[in-house]
Amino acid sequence: QQLQQSLSPSYTKRHQRRRSSVSRENVTDELRQLPQLREVQLQDHVNLFRLKLALCRVRFNFDDLAADQIGKDLKRSTLLELIEYINSER
Repeated sequence: QQLQQSLSPSYTKRHQRRRSSVSRENVTDELRQLPQLREVQLQDHVNLFRLKLALCRVRFNFDDLAADQIGKDLKRSTLLELIEYINSER
């Protein structure tokens, strides 16, 4: 629950029930950097992993390279971290 506070309340409330990707023009206000999986206790990995997956559901318009660069970078780094975590846990 403490990890869910890292996402803004409006994001979690509006998007927690959706199953498809969320598309927004400017979502940087709704996205916040979550802690690294290696920085939290083992018991919090599942919840943090789920939050990071929810963050990755946000879609960005990559046709406009300058639009929402912070959000794109956050999503990219989160996806890379999840891939690294999955590959190292085998």
